[in-house]
Amino acid sequence: MRLPGRVHHYARRVYARLPPAAQDVTLRSYRKASARFAGLGHPLLSVVMPVYNVESYLGEAVDSVLSQTYGKLELILVDDGSTDTSGQMCDEFARRDGRVRVIHKVNAGLGAARNTGVDAARGKYLVFIDSDDYALPGAYATMMASLEESGSDLATGNVHRRQGKRVYQA
Repeated sequence: MRLPGRVHHYARRVYARLPPAAQDVTLRSYRKASARFAGLGHPLLSVVMPVYNVESYLGEAVDSVLSQTYGKLELILVDDGSTDTSGQMCDEFARRDGRVRVIHKVNAGLGAARNTGVDAARGKYLVFIDSDDYALPGAYATMMASLEESGSDLATGNVHRRQGKRVYQA
């Protein structure tokens, strides 16, 4: 699997900054989760992405979700009344990939867009991702493995921020 250029580059930079012991753990976890969740028979993961005027970021965000190693997912794009080309971009993503569904609605804000996505979700588990963010490779497989193994109802992920060339943990 090859990730979109910028996501792949960012993932490699973050991985390279980890201490060697953390790199080993991360790589083992990534491989284990990828192997366990590559096939069917695992729970559906609903990914809700509110979209509002993010045409310059949307492609990278959507590609980062659709290229996850945990393949049994649906991506729900909620176009919250975008006035740029974001809504049309969402429709194109849905035409290209059957896992993508698009909901167009009148602008009502981030919370209302997320709630609309939740109402449309069909998965056992739910993830929110903003349309100007992206998920690192294997992130959802790692979270799903943790949820299934522990029996937990909730998993959270870490966030790294980018300012120009600077990347730091939030």
